[in-house]
Amino acid sequence: MNKDILNKTNILFAQGEKEFLKAKQNINKFYDGKIRTLARRACGFYLDGFLTFSNKYNYGKSFINHLKAIVNDDSVPNSVRDAANNLSIKVNNDELSGNAALNYSETIINFCLKEFTKYKSENE
Repeated sequence: MNKDILNKTNILFAQGEKEFLKAKQNINKFYDGKIRTLARRACGFYLDGFLTFSNKYNYGKSFINHLKAIVNDDSVPNSVRDAANNLSIKVNNDELSGNAALNYSETIINFCLKEFTKYKSENE
C-alpha cells in the first residue's frame, strides 16, 4: 500500500473529523450558518481524502467544488449525491438547519470512510 496516500488521507480525514466535531459540539451555541460552514468544511476534508486514494481529479480545487462535483458523479450512491447537493446550494438560514447540515455531512463522511476501508483492504 502506498504509505503517502494512506498518510495524506488519514491527515485529511482527521482535519475533517475535527471540523465535524466542532460543529456537533456547538450545535446549540453557534448559529445555523456557522454549523453549515463547519459541516461543509468537514465534508471538504473528507472528500479531499477520498480524491487522494480514488484518483478522481475532476472534483475541482475548493471544498464547495468537491461537493458540487460529487452531485454529478454517477459512481457515488444517490444518498451521498443528494446530501452533497443539499450542502452545496446557497440557502437562507431557514432553509437548511444546522442539524440537517450535520446529517447530510454525516452521510458524505460515512461514504468516504467506507470507501477508504474498501481501498485499504484491496491494497494490502
